[in-house]
Amino acid sequence: MKKVLILILPIVLIMGVANAQTDSCVQNANLKREKFRLAFDTPNSSVLEKEALRFLLSEDQFSAYNHARRCFIASVFLLSAAAIPTSLGGYFLIAGYANTNLMAVIGSFILFGYASLGIIPGVILITHSAKKLNGIALDYNNQRLSSYYQRNVQLNFGFTQNGIGFKLNF
Repeated sequence: MKKVLILILPIVLIMGVANAQTDSCVQNANLKREKFRLAFDTPNSSVLEKEALRFLLSEDQFSAYNHARRCFIASVFLLSAAAIPTSLGGYFLIAGYANTNLMAVIGSFILFGYASLGIIPGVILITHSAKKLNGIALDYNNQRLSSYYQRNVQLNFGFTQNGIGFKLNF
């Protein structure tokens, strides 16, 4: 009896980990970009956490997701840094026109020039990040729905928030 328990217990534990991961991560739904994160395209869908995406996406898709998130964070920093010279430039522009002070008007355009050093790359990084996330969602959806992906069996094994887990795609 003890030998049977010793053989069955590890199998039950492994199946429990696999079922827990399957219930929380793998769904029969497409991915979509929700703001600057990825979520399942279902009603009441919530944004997927990084660990769930690591389990769900391929390595290339996950590294592209990390790149897109870093671009978005950098764009937020650049746009926030450009807000100060933009607001000061607007203040000096209004004050210069009101008092007919040519130096204040010139100073405001200089501040707008400094602000453009943060605004232009910030907007470029935001659009790049959005396109990258849309591409990841499209690749995942096409891969999931393709007949080639459905005929191949894949076994992924790795660390998760709850311990060690594996994913079997067939």
